[in-house]
Amino acid sequence: MVIPYRIDLPLAEIAAPLTRFQGVDADLKGTLGLVKSLNSTLREPIPDERITALFDVFWPLLESNLSAALATSTSERPTRHPTEEYLEEILGLLRGSKAAQSFE
Repeated sequence: MVIPYRIDLPLAEIAAPLTRFQGVDADLKGTLGLVKSLNSTLREPIPDERITALFDVFWPLLESNLSAALATSTSERPTRHPTEEYLEEILGLLRGSKAAQSFE
């Protein structure tokens, strides 16, 4: 399972092949959704109320660590790709999808 966890990176700036996966933002809503989604795959999932209660306790610590990591990051923000690149990627995906359908 691959779930891109986007820290201060909009979905529009994610490049292929990661765009094929369902990613989440590293914020309260995205992280809680990710935790609940992962929990639901367990053989014996923890009840949602307990997940939410535990999340409420630990989220401030995680949020603080995410903020600190972002503040000390030395990497530069990636540059936005031109619209033409996105259109070419979409066209390539559509063509690949259409080619795959012709084999069915």
